[in-house]
Amino acid sequence: MIDQTTRRQVAVLAGFGVLLSLFLILARGAVGPFIVALLLAYFMTPVVDALERRRVPRWAGILLIYLVIVVVAVAVLAYAIPRIVSGAAALGVAGHDLLLRVPDLLESLGAPPELVDAAREAIDSLLAALGDITQGSLMGPAVALLSSVFGAILSFAFAPFFIFYLVIDTRSLVAAFDRSIPPAWRPDVWAVIRIADHAFKQWFKATIIQGLIMGTLSGLAMFGLSIFFGPVFSGTALVIAVIAGLSEFIPLIGPIFPLVGATLVGLTVSPAAAMAAFIVFFILQQLEANVVAPRVEGEALALHPALIIAALILGAAAAGLAGALLATVVTSTVLIITRYLFRRASGLIDPPPPPPMPATVPLDVGPVPGIPRVRAPVPVPADVEEPAG
Repeated sequence: MIDQTTRRQVAVLAGFGVLLSLFLILARGAVGPFIVALLLAYFMTPVVDALERRRVPRWAGILLIYLVIVVVAVAVLAYAIPRIVSGAAALGVAGHDLLLRVPDLLESLGAPPELVDAAREAIDSLLAALGDITQGSLMGPAVALLSSVFGAILSFAFAPFFIFYLVIDTRSLVAAFDRSIPPAWRPDVWAVIRIADHAFKQWFKATIIQGLIMGTLSGLAMFGLSIFFGPVFSGTALVIAVIAGLSEFIPLIGPIFPLVGATLVGLTVSPAAAMAAFIVFFILQQLEANVVAPRVEGEALALHPALIIAALILGAAAAGLAGALLATVVTSTVLIITRYLFRRASGLIDPPPPPPMPATVPLDVGPVPGIPRVRAPVPVPADVEEPAG
């Protein structure tokens, strides 16, 4: 039987959940940047904790991580961007050549002359439009695109400050959260948090490993194809490798992208090259689905394909690109938590022991040098008279 106090606690939490859901719906345009910032803070916190154990102040550890991120990003961009741009340019040239060969291909297949002429006219119109874009006659859409990119960058301008104050005060926030949990709920609340933490770390680790494996194999496959079918494959190898690595964040659908890209590159050479590229990347796709993913990912994050597609669509609609990337891990985590709660409600399992209660942090000790906390007023005992005046 649930007592009156528990009913009030459940009612308060339910009301807070409803208000939070309404707020997120109204502010869904800004949810994506906050999700990215929270993820960065989530990954930075263990590193800052490790640095603090080596007597590095938390604020200095955060700034050191920022510096490392900036240096690595600049180095990677300086090395990769020129090669990616050249590869994308080679892919564009290959696509241009492929379009020009479509009418001849249709004619060789015995298509009616009317269809061949219509295809040639459509391709000429498309290439003329692309030429206009290149020459800058459509400057308005280009300016709009740059404005949207600039706006996206500005939307993340708050992230370094948000992450700084979130990571530097993590222990105080966790302690405050823990003290607000009713004692009877602590085992289950921390069990749910541990489940979510384990599922997310497993998903991220598996996705990164799969991305590195499939990106490397895709790049090697493109270089291998270049030995038999020419340098167009090696010129686009880095682009296809990057696509293959990043596509692992989009399950079920993502691995199709490098297969299609490599096949299109092959079509610019010959039908035999396209068939060879399709076969090679189809084998890589099957290798990823049947060997790499089961060994790296395990069964904990396995979802039905229909559920994956539904999660991707709903995640993209709710939080854009960030929602689509996190849709599967969120869905999997919710299912695991639901299974745990159902077993707990059925009396089939007991919750694991919660962590010890955190020590109370003095309110006058600030996490940032020069910015102390507000000192809490000292209560006067009831049997002591306050001094007059």
